Amino acid sequence: MIKMDLHVHSSFSKRPSQWLLQKINCPESFTRPMQVYRLAMNKGMSHVTLTDHNTIHGALSIAHLPGAFISEEITTYFPEDDCKIHVLAYRINESQHKDIQKCRQNIYDLAEYLKRETIVHAVAHPLYAVNDRLTLDHVEKMMLLFKNFEINGSRNARQNEILEMALSRVTEKDMDRLSEKHRITPIHGAIWKKNLVGGSDDHSGLNVARTYTQIPGTSYLDEAFQLIQSSGAEVVGKSSTPLTMSHNLYGIAYQFYCDRFKMSPYVQCDPLLKFLNRSLKPESEDESTVMSRIYSFLSYRKRRRQDEESGDSFTGLIRRESERLMQERPDIITMDDGDVANDEERGKKWFGFVTHISNKVLSSTADRMLNAFSGANLPDIFHTLGSVGSLYTLMAPYFVAFSQFTKDKDVTDDLRRQFCGNDCPGFSHKKTVNMAHFTDTYYDVNGVALTLQHQVAVALKNNKNLTMITCDEKDRPNGQGIAHFKPIGVFDMPAYNGLKLFYPPFLEMLDYCYRTGSTHIHTATPGPIGLAALAISRILKLPIIGTYHTAFPQYAQYLTGDAMIEDLTWKYTLWYYNQLDWIYVSSKNSKQELTEKRIRADKIRVIERGVDIGVFNPSKRNSCLTERYGIKDGITALYVVSLRTLL
Repeated sequence: MIKMDLHVHSSFSKRPSQWLLQKINCPESFTRPMQVYRLAMNKGMSHVTLTDHNTIHGALSIAHLPGAFISEEITTYFPEDDCKIHVLAYRINESQHKDIQKCRQNIYDLAEYLKRETIVHAVAHPLYAVNDRLTLDHVEKMMLLFKNFEINGSRNARQNEILEMALSRVTEKDMDRLSEKHRITPIHGAIWKKNLVGGSDDHSGLNVARTYTQIPGTSYLDEAFQLIQSSGAEVVGKSSTPLTMSHNLYGIAYQFYCDRFKMSPYVQCDPLLKFLNRSLKPESEDESTVMSRIYSFLSYRKRRRQDEESGDSFTGLIRRESERLMQERPDIITMDDGDVANDEERGKKWFGFVTHISNKVLSSTADRMLNAFSGANLPDIFHTLGSVGSLYTLMAPYFVAFSQFTKDKDVTDDLRRQFCGNDCPGFSHKKTVNMAHFTDTYYDVNGVALTLQHQVAVALKNNKNLTMITCDEKDRPNGQGIAHFKPIGVFDMPAYNGLKLFYPPFLEMLDYCYRTGSTHIHTATPGPIGLAALAISRILKLPIIGTYHTAFPQYAQYLTGDAMIEDLTWKYTLWYYNQLDWIYVSSKNSKQELTEKRIRADKIRVIERGVDIGVFNPSKRNSCLTERYGIKDGITALYVVSLRTLL
């Protein structure tokens, strides 16, 4: 049996596609070719190749080793609109590589050349929009040009499953129809018979051979590639999640800085570096000796004194929280050999570490920002904004990963509808709505909270997918239609005794909305929880709807007596609601107020408040009020004001 990871990168892949790596001038991979070879062999691969972008230098450097052969990942384009596509070419020589570089700018020329040279090749990650121009038309054209397609280990399971199902159901009639539609004559015989290969698409060394191609019944490479061409190969392994991709991005960045600043000699003397090394490098040094542990403890105490003296700098805060975590929660940062060997466990622990640190830093930064705002301390506000930018950089790999995993949903769904039919297992052709409703008032005693609770009950009764995303400091169980998160911090409003702002655990909420398949976001507050909802909608590319039900600027002026605070609150409120796709208000008066403040009228929808006639019904009339207050017959108006408003 032959096993080989047919899509893996080395340090010879120089130009990253992710903007995050471009911003720090970081190569796409830091894994040396020999490392890839050793990692693949240690994971049971019988053969090894490198598929670096438009180069074979890395593959040539290991070509002399047993089981190694030369391959590359080719960047090519549809000339009609410059849509970028990646194609994997296997077992090529130097002369063929030079020819490929000459014709790769045109995907039609490239396909003709690969066919003419009988080079085994496959479309890499066919449903991933490399430069955001991919449509179903491009996928259909690729189906006419190529027979082999890749199940990519860096993409999500849903995308891979739909691709595999669609390709297995393509018929000769389908290809005839597409050939006529796109005016492309297939260059391969029996073009409707598609073959699959598998590769990890690893860039960091952390997931080599996570997904690979297995060819049973042979130990000869020539015969193995013949079997690939006749559907004799099997794809083995696991698809990825956003946590997998972000872990890889952190790994590449860490390896880059280790190389740039020559950090390796210091790893065994610093417990934090040791954890980073075992989390973010494919091969880590052995654990340190007792002496280095003593040194680590002493250096921790020294650094803690230095950080206390240096104040609340962002880097000092990161280091201080990391050191505290290592002392208080060793379970989060301890890596045994099983964790290092298991990429899933290593990724989960890394997510726990980043979530904990970012939560602590976010809470501290938010406290400082709100204190500066409430005190009108403008210099401190601008200083804190710099920390917010640094925090964004710390969490950016997760933002990038979640965004990457949702951006190709439309083309994937288009392919499913085109080729999988109504009996596609596990997927519904109906566009179901799965609403995540963010609120900070679900457990309060007021009309808004009662309305939200009623909405959950109605949704459950009618089998609608609605989940209230809530956050407060009490321990509350999650129930049907309710997802409760513990806040990472609490801010007591200085001008309003008893009113608290809860800082939500952003990464956990983001992961929850992705895992549960949220299709729409609803926000009932412009506060911290509402900001989390807005950011999640942007990252996951989901429509966001909001409810405007409280005059926050007027409250701010009433509580502070400061017209400038009211003006600033209005500016923030208008900015927030202008980000939403549409806004619900409870009255025409509220709509008029917002439109006068220059929110587009077509974004605002008036939802008149209803009355529960099962509760408010003439049949329930009694003499309680008339006898107590001496009310005579006739029309009587009852005006109710909340105790909070009076306070």
